[in-house]
Amino acid sequence: MQVCTGDGRGWREGRLLETERPFAWRLWEYMWTPEEVGRYILRCRAIDGAGCVQPELPRSDCESYAANWIVPVEVTVVPEPQTYEEEFVI
Repeated sequence: MQVCTGDGRGWREGRLLETERPFAWRLWEYMWTPEEVGRYILRCRAIDGAGCVQPELPRSDCESYAANWIVPVEVTVVPEPQTYEEEFVI
């Protein structure tokens, strides 16, 4: 599996967790330290054993039956608070 923290280019390898099982979801992790505060779009994608990459966009002929496309997630990185009493953001 791969992760992108920017504009859809520059994919990097994530790490799959748990034991592989046929047709099963797997947890994964990717350690990321943003360069600066601001908004980021995070994406992850799967790659199967044959090298086929998860599609960027939904296929209109599958509708929601085969929801297999990449779903971007927007996150906002905030400045680190000076003290934990000031602000605590997860």
